[in-house]
Amino acid sequence: MSTPTVSDELHLVDSAARPSAKKALSELQLTLADLSAWVGQAQQSERDALCLWSGQSEDYRKWDKVVGKPVAPYDGCSDVRVRLVNESTNELAQMQVLAFFSANPAAVQQEASDASASGKVNTLLKYEIRQRMNAELWDEINFIVAWKEDYGHAVAETRWVNDWGTGLQKITPDELAAWMALEQAKQNESMGMGSAGDIAPVLTETMQQVVLEALTDEDTEAAVSIVQRRFPVLSAKRARDVVQQLKSGTVAEFRLPVKKPGRPKVIGRCPGVDIFYPWWTPRVQTAPWVAVVDKLSEVELRKMEVTEGWDPDFIDAMITMGPLPAVEPGSMPTINGSHTLPRPLFDTATTKAKRRVEELRHTYEIVRVFVKSVDEDGIECVHELVCHPSVGMKKSKAGKRPKDMLIGLHRVVDQWLDGGQFVSIRREFGSRPLWESRGVPEVAAGYQHMLKKWTDQAIDRNDLAVNPPVTATARNAQGKGPRLGIRPGALIVTERGDAIATYMQAPSMDAFGAETEGMIRAANARLLGLTDAAVPKERTMSHQQYIVTGFLIQMREVLLRVLALDQQYMDPLFVERVVGNGPLPFKVTREEIEGQFDVQLQFDVRMLDMDYVQARWSVIKEAYANDRSGVMNDAVLTRWLINSIDPSLADMAVGDPTQVAQNEANDEKMQLAVAAMGVILPPKEGGNSQSRLAAIQQEMQENQRLQAQYMQDPTFKSIVDARVQKYQFDIEQRNNADIGRRGWVTPERDQQATEEPVLN
Repeated sequence: MSTPTVSDELHLVDSAARPSAKKALSELQLTLADLSAWVGQAQQSERDALCLWSGQSEDYRKWDKVVGKPVAPYDGCSDVRVRLVNESTNELAQMQVLAFFSANPAAVQQEASDASASGKVNTLLKYEIRQRMNAELWDEINFIVAWKEDYGHAVAETRWVNDWGTGLQKITPDELAAWMALEQAKQNESMGMGSAGDIAPVLTETMQQVVLEALTDEDTEAAVSIVQRRFPVLSAKRARDVVQQLKSGTVAEFRLPVKKPGRPKVIGRCPGVDIFYPWWTPRVQTAPWVAVVDKLSEVELRKMEVTEGWDPDFIDAMITMGPLPAVEPGSMPTINGSHTLPRPLFDTATTKAKRRVEELRHTYEIVRVFVKSVDEDGIECVHELVCHPSVGMKKSKAGKRPKDMLIGLHRVVDQWLDGGQFVSIRREFGSRPLWESRGVPEVAAGYQHMLKKWTDQAIDRNDLAVNPPVTATARNAQGKGPRLGIRPGALIVTERGDAIATYMQAPSMDAFGAETEGMIRAANARLLGLTDAAVPKERTMSHQQYIVTGFLIQMREVLLRVLALDQQYMDPLFVERVVGNGPLPFKVTREEIEGQFDVQLQFDVRMLDMDYVQARWSVIKEAYANDRSGVMNDAVLTRWLINSIDPSLADMAVGDPTQVAQNEANDEKMQLAVAAMGVILPPKEGGNSQSRLAAIQQEMQENQRLQAQYMQDPTFKSIVDARVQKYQFDIEQRNNADIGRRGWVTPERDQQATEEPVLN
């Protein structure tokens, strides 16, 4: 691959050049130095969340031999792991994840002209969230929320991925002979020597054999070109193998790469581990550069040449170098081989043994650097560079040092996403820099330490009360055990004292300080918005609604990017399979992607309380019963009620009112066609009688054949009249209920209903 022009500036890049990877990585190293204090706090937060400290033992006791020095108050005293921080983050994470998957996403048009398409876009969005991406979103959103609560913020990345597979393909000799003959005919036609249509589509077996056996080297290359045109993803080498099989008269079988439907992908990124940006960045969407660390297996690394167009020299250099970390600060994790205990992401150990374990895992790390720049005309764009700090560029034959390092990929990011593919998900808004948003361990660790202290003291006091130490003189203590000092069941030897051994004054039993524990937990709940009996329910609900609303507002940005990726890259045929036939709901233009549809994502925390849902529904039903103006939409209310219980059920059970009415009308027209054949089918119970009656009247007015049959066929006339009377009865019953509720009778309507014949 030829070396492109490299810009001398990181953010001022000519249209024919690319940013310097060296400069980008130097910016990354400076940021790693700036983040050293944050990394230290993240390490402490992780220890608090996982309840990790030196000298721990599996029996939750402190021992002199484990700690390496005398422990207090006695050897073997309590050393419990109170997981208050982990408890708190889990409750907050569960609330936010459930709120996202319980919320009802809706795509809303920006312009009135797009109203008809918004329903299809809404269907597409729900398909992505609740079907195609459902399992992936569950994993990634759990990661995002957990990292946000632990470290103060996280990042969601959106990208479009194209998956490939393989399928068995066959070519027969007659097919190749026909393709070659047709190709020759087209050439003759272009020279005015007949028409390509004169060539028979199928050649005889003799002609096939003559064509294939007479292939010269030049003809063979032409056949290879024809096979490649038929199968563009087939390499020249594999195409030659196919032609050689066909020349021998056998059917050629080969594995053909098959491109699967592309899809949007959401990836949770942990700050300081696999994503980096300047320390002062308020939102990652506005960062001048973002560095992402990806881990690839050898198979994934090798296929990048085909799937993403990576430089094969870079891939070979990576594999030759072997698995090495792409970023080497204290913030990056090292694999310690443990599969039973949680491994801290910010573990700083880098022993050779642990590095060897990492190498044996065949994990290759690369850095994707996204750099914002402007060209010579002042146009802003985003460049993507794929590189590794340890993979350099070879010197030229003249021995000159290369201007830049070897990179795997350089491209201008062609995604029409407002704000780029990254979205900040932060916990606090006390200051603008993302890195200053604090996590739960940082703000609540004090309560965990207090609770641990009280719990340890209570256990130690109870141990001493149940099994107190014994005092005895030296003479009476002979043979009664070692002199252990103060601890449960210890023998304390005195030089003088009573002749008989006596128990030392034992402390009173401690019921684990239940009142103190309750006070600590209540204070922690008030701080974080957790449910606690000692905290007023209204205050907790308000705090939780604030947390959920903020999270959904940020996740809405992610869904906007998912929708934009679908608009830009999704195959129209795939869109049609999802949303149905008819005009596509969107066209791919930059202006439409940026502003055609909006996404709403709302959730009321109180809807998790079924008592609240039932009470609210009772109030709504009463309001609907007293609706004097008739402005309340019963279809909307029904969808809301079912959606509050199960959003997926609401999508399946409650359709769009306009579409439902159209379906009812179409079904009634089909029933008329059946009735014309003399078949009697009872009307559907619970259907839309108004739509069905209108459909009968319209069809009888517009269809002359049905009009004639109605006048001449008594059976058909009786079936139609019976259906019309049924629907008129249903409408009248509903009107009577409406009259009873509103207290108003429209004379014209009642008179018309009694005097009009069934059908004019």
